[in-house]
Amino acid sequence: MGAGAERFFLLGKPGQEFLRDVERLIDAELAAFLKARGMSSFEFSADDPAWNLLIEHTFAKRELQSEPQLVYLLAQPRWHEVEERAKAVPIDAALLAGPLGKEHFLTKMLWDCWQSPDRFLANGLGNCCVVEDQVVSFCFTGYAGAQRHALVVETLPEFRQQGFAKLATAALLEQCHQRGIAVHWDVMPTNKGSIALAESLGFAKAYDYQVYWFSV
Repeated sequence: MGAGAERFFLLGKPGQEFLRDVERLIDAELAAFLKARGMSSFEFSADDPAWNLLIEHTFAKRELQSEPQLVYLLAQPRWHEVEERAKAVPIDAALLAGPLGKEHFLTKMLWDCWQSPDRFLANGLGNCCVVEDQVVSFCFTGYAGAQRHALVVETLPEFRQQGFAKLATAALLEQCHQRGIAVHWDVMPTNKGSIALAESLGFAKAYDYQVYWFSV
């Protein structure tokens, strides 16, 4: 059981009939449910590659699209080498209640992942970097479950490659370490900047999986 994220996950033994039931459910209920919440696509993945061929066969008529995702896990942690990580500002109730908590750059991502800041505060952790009263970079929990957190990292374009993302992420990794939380770094193979940041903090590729989606 987890919280956060906006993707459906297929778990357990792969089954063609189950996927047909899912397809009927999409037409009967889920499409309207997603549209009512401003979502235009049905996105999903599976815990076992054996699902993939069944998925591609079942949803072939829906202009199914897919892309691989890489998952990085901490191998030789190096977050403690970022000496200025204490300068990162926690994304907590006080910050979200103030002017910084109203910035579109931060709040949009929180809403996209958690549907409300309150859900994030109840389940996630996060830090940001502030320059001249503006959030320029952040790292927060995009998904949480069973002492495992997946990270979301973002920096405003004009502030990239200046160390802000590394500072915010290192601060969050320290918090996770103190709480015994395992961290997952989920990234597309084409996002070279994110991969470089992950590796600089001691992450290494652990496995990959396929993500599928189609319009509703």
